[in-house]
Amino acid sequence: MTYVPEAVYPGQSTIQAPERLVDALRRHAEPLPTPDKVEDFGACFDRFAEATVILLGEATHGSSEFYRARAAITRRLIERHGFTVVAVEADWPDAARIDDYVRHQAPRPRKGDVFVRFPTWMWRNHEVLAFADWLRGHNHALPDERQASFQGLDVYSLSESIHAVLAYLDKADPDEAAEAPPPLWMPDTMAE
Repeated sequence: MTYVPEAVYPGQSTIQAPERLVDALRRHAEPLPTPDKVEDFGACFDRFAEATVILLGEATHGSSEFYRARAAITRRLIERHGFTVVAVEADWPDAARIDDYVRHQAPRPRKGDVFVRFPTWMWRNHEVLAFADWLRGHNHALPDERQASFQGLDVYSLSESIHAVLAYLDKADPDEAAEAPPPLWMPDTMAE
Protein backbone atom coordinates (compact mmCIF):
# COMPACT_ATOMS: atom_id res chain seq x y z
CA MET A 1 0.00 0.00 0.00
CA THR A 2 1.10 3.54 -0.74
CA TYR A 3 0.50 6.37 1.68
CA VAL A 4 -1.41 9.23 0.08
CA PRO A 5 -0.80 12.39 2.10
CA GLU A 6 -3.68 14.24 3.61
CA ALA A 7 -5.61 16.31 1.09
CA VAL A 8 -5.54 20.08 0.91
CA TYR A 9 -8.31 20.22 3.50
CA PRO A 10 -6.93 19.71 7.01
CA GLY A 11 -8.90 17.40 9.21
CA GLN A 12 -9.86 14.91 6.50
CA SER A 13 -8.82 11.34 7.07
CA THR A 14 -5.80 9.94 5.24
CA ILE A 15 -6.43 7.35 2.56
CA GLN A 16 -4.40 4.29 1.77
CA ALA A 17 -4.30 3.65 -1.99
CA PRO A 18 -3.20 0.32 -3.48
CA GLU A 19 0.20 0.56 -5.15
CA ARG A 20 -1.19 -0.69 -8.47
CA LEU A 21 -3.72 2.15 -8.53
CA VAL A 22 -0.99 4.72 -7.93
CA ASP A 23 1.17 3.10 -10.65
CA ALA A 24 -1.75 3.10 -13.11
CA LEU A 25 -2.40 6.77 -12.46
CA ARG A 26 1.26 7.60 -12.98
CA ARG A 27 1.29 5.70 -16.30
CA HIS A 28 -1.97 7.00 -17.72
CA ALA A 29 -2.58 10.47 -16.30
CA GLU A 30 -1.96 13.31 -18.72
CA PRO A 31 -0.99 16.80 -17.67
CA LEU A 32 -3.31 19.38 -19.18
CA PRO A 33 -2.72 23.06 -19.83
CA THR A 34 -4.82 25.51 -17.86
CA PRO A 35 -8.37 25.97 -19.25
CA ASP A 36 -7.53 29.67 -19.54
CA LYS A 37 -5.42 28.69 -22.58
CA VAL A 38 -8.61 27.85 -24.44
CA GLU A 39 -6.99 26.71 -27.70
CA ASP A 40 -4.31 24.55 -26.06
CA PHE A 41 -6.73 23.05 -23.53
CA GLY A 42 -9.45 22.38 -26.10
CA ALA A 43 -6.99 20.71 -28.48
CA CYS A 44 -6.38 17.98 -25.89
CA PHE A 45 -9.92 16.75 -26.60
CA ASP A 46 -9.71 16.52 -30.39
CA ARG A 47 -9.37 12.75 -29.98
CA PHE A 48 -13.11 12.63 -29.26
CA ALA A 49 -14.11 14.50 -32.42
CA GLU A 50 -15.66 11.45 -34.10
CA ALA A 51 -18.00 10.73 -31.18
CA THR A 52 -21.70 11.34 -31.62
CA VAL A 53 -22.29 12.33 -28.00
CA ILE A 54 -19.76 13.59 -25.48
CA LEU A 55 -20.70 13.88 -21.82
CA LEU A 56 -18.76 16.35 -19.70
CA GLY A 57 -19.14 16.17 -15.96
CA GLU A 58 -17.47 17.80 -13.03
CA ALA A 59 -16.31 16.81 -9.61
CA THR A 60 -18.16 19.71 -8.02
CA HIS A 61 -20.95 22.06 -9.05
CA GLY A 62 -19.95 25.68 -9.09
CA SER A 63 -16.17 25.45 -9.46
CA SER A 64 -14.99 28.12 -11.86
CA GLU A 65 -12.19 25.89 -13.14
CA PHE A 66 -14.64 23.15 -14.19
CA TYR A 67 -16.92 25.65 -15.92
CA ARG A 68 -13.99 27.16 -17.82
CA ALA A 69 -12.70 23.70 -18.74
CA ARG A 70 -16.11 22.61 -20.00
CA ALA A 71 -16.48 25.82 -21.99
CA ALA A 72 -13.05 25.37 -23.63
CA ILE A 73 -13.79 21.76 -24.57
CA THR A 74 -17.27 22.61 -25.85
CA ARG A 75 -16.01 25.55 -27.90
CA ARG A 76 -13.41 23.33 -29.54
CA LEU A 77 -15.95 20.63 -30.37
CA ILE A 78 -18.33 23.19 -31.87
CA GLU A 79 -15.74 25.24 -33.78
CA ARG A 80 -13.54 22.46 -35.10
CA HIS A 81 -15.72 19.38 -35.16
CA GLY A 82 -19.23 20.56 -35.95
CA PHE A 83 -21.06 19.70 -32.75
CA THR A 84 -24.41 21.50 -32.67
CA VAL A 85 -26.10 20.76 -29.33
CA VAL A 86 -25.04 21.82 -25.86
CA ALA A 87 -27.34 19.95 -23.45
CA VAL A 88 -26.96 20.95 -19.83
CA GLU A 89 -28.31 19.79 -16.48
CA ALA A 90 -30.67 22.73 -16.26
CA ASP A 91 -34.35 23.51 -16.33
CA TRP A 92 -35.77 23.32 -19.84
CA PRO A 93 -37.58 26.72 -19.95
CA ASP A 94 -34.58 28.57 -18.48
CA ALA A 95 -32.19 27.00 -20.99
CA ALA A 96 -34.66 27.81 -23.79
CA ARG A 97 -34.27 31.51 -22.97
CA ILE A 98 -30.50 31.18 -23.28
CA ASP A 99 -31.04 29.32 -26.57
CA ASP A 100 -33.17 32.21 -27.84
CA TYR A 101 -30.26 34.50 -27.02
CA VAL A 102 -27.55 32.37 -28.66
CA ARG A 103 -29.45 31.28 -31.79
CA HIS A 104 -32.28 33.71 -32.42
CA GLN A 105 -30.53 36.92 -31.36
CA ALA A 106 -33.06 37.63 -28.60
CA PRO A 107 -32.00 40.30 -26.12
CA ARG A 108 -29.49 39.18 -23.54
CA PRO A 109 -31.37 37.93 -20.47
CA ARG A 110 -31.01 40.31 -17.56
CA LYS A 111 -29.27 39.22 -14.40
CA GLY A 112 -31.59 36.92 -12.51
CA ASP A 113 -34.01 36.39 -15.41
CA VAL A 114 -32.99 32.82 -16.09
CA PHE A 115 -32.04 29.93 -13.89
CA VAL A 116 -33.90 31.49 -11.01
CA ARG A 117 -34.30 28.17 -9.26
CA PHE A 118 -30.55 27.60 -9.27
CA PRO A 119 -28.03 29.24 -7.01
CA THR A 120 -25.87 31.84 -8.70
CA TRP A 121 -22.83 29.58 -8.60
CA MET A 122 -24.52 26.80 -10.60
CA TRP A 123 -25.67 28.54 -13.79
CA ARG A 124 -26.02 32.26 -13.18
CA ASN A 125 -22.30 32.88 -13.20
CA HIS A 126 -19.67 34.68 -15.24
CA GLU A 127 -18.39 31.53 -16.94
CA VAL A 128 -21.80 30.51 -18.31
CA LEU A 129 -22.51 34.09 -19.37
CA ALA A 130 -19.17 34.30 -21.19
CA PHE A 131 -19.88 30.98 -22.93
CA ALA A 132 -23.38 32.14 -23.97
CA ASP A 133 -21.89 35.37 -25.37
CA TRP A 134 -19.29 33.35 -27.30
CA LEU A 135 -21.95 30.94 -28.62
CA ARG A 136 -24.12 33.84 -29.79
CA GLY A 137 -21.16 35.32 -31.69
CA HIS A 138 -20.27 31.92 -33.16
CA ASN A 139 -23.84 31.31 -34.36
CA HIS A 140 -24.43 34.82 -35.71
CA ALA A 141 -23.36 34.28 -39.34
CA LEU A 142 -24.19 30.58 -39.58
CA PRO A 143 -27.27 29.11 -41.26
CA ASP A 144 -29.83 27.70 -38.79
CA GLU A 145 -28.88 24.07 -39.41
CA ARG A 146 -25.24 24.71 -38.47
CA GLN A 147 -25.90 26.75 -35.34
CA ALA A 148 -25.26 25.22 -31.94
CA SER A 149 -28.22 25.19 -29.57
CA PHE A 150 -28.29 25.42 -25.78
CA GLN A 151 -30.76 22.90 -24.31
CA GLY A 152 -31.84 22.09 -20.77
CA LEU A 153 -32.45 18.46 -19.88
CA ASP A 154 -34.32 18.86 -16.60
CA VAL A 155 -37.86 19.85 -15.75
CA TYR A 156 -37.63 21.35 -12.29
CA SER A 157 -40.51 23.75 -12.76
CA LEU A 158 -43.22 21.49 -14.09
CA SER A 159 -45.89 24.15 -14.56
CA GLU A 160 -43.49 26.52 -16.35
CA SER A 161 -42.27 23.68 -18.55
CA ILE A 162 -45.82 22.70 -19.49
CA HIS A 163 -46.62 26.33 -20.23
CA ALA A 164 -43.50 26.66 -22.42
CA VAL A 165 -44.40 23.53 -24.41
CA LEU A 166 -47.98 24.68 -24.93
CA ALA A 167 -46.86 28.21 -25.87
CA TYR A 168 -44.46 26.74 -28.44
CA LEU A 169 -47.22 24.55 -29.86
CA ASP A 170 -49.50 27.60 -30.10
CA LYS A 171 -46.88 29.34 -32.28
CA ALA A 172 -45.70 26.33 -34.28
CA ASP A 173 -49.10 24.78 -35.07
CA PRO A 174 -52.15 26.61 -33.68
CA ASP A 175 -54.60 24.02 -35.11
CA GLU A 176 -52.82 21.17 -33.35
CA ALA A 177 -52.51 23.25 -30.18
CA ALA A 178 -56.29 23.70 -30.09
CA GLU A 179 -56.74 19.93 -30.35
CA ALA A 180 -54.01 19.02 -27.85
CA PRO A 181 -55.45 17.65 -24.62
CA PRO A 182 -53.78 18.60 -21.37
CA PRO A 183 -51.05 16.10 -20.54
CA LEU A 184 -52.31 13.15 -18.52
CA TRP A 185 -49.79 13.91 -15.78
CA MET A 186 -50.82 17.56 -15.50
CA PRO A 187 -52.64 18.29 -12.23
CA ASP A 188 -56.20 19.52 -12.76
CA THR A 189 -55.38 22.91 -11.30
CA MET A 190 -52.75 23.49 -14.01
CA ALA A 191 -55.04 22.52 -16.91
CA GLU A 192 -57.27 25.58 -16.45
